[in-house]
Amino acid sequence: MGIYDSLNEKDRLEYYVSHNKTEFTRKDYMDIFKDISSATASRDLKKGAELGLFEKIGEKNKRIYRLK
Repeated sequence: MGIYDSLNEKDRLEYYVSHNKTEFTRKDYMDIFKDISSATASRDLKKGAELGLFEKIGEKNKRIYRLK
């Protein structure tokens, strides 16, 4: 069990945004949270965009996220 397993979606997003990485991909996000599925990562990132934490640029597997 990893250190981040007990974090919920909001906690994971806040933790990741706190690293101030201006642009990132879903893979970058999953490199931090190794125990989450790609579907969970996608849901997290979709929610983060909806909350205005970052913007989505591009489509599907070419998508990057940029902090606002």
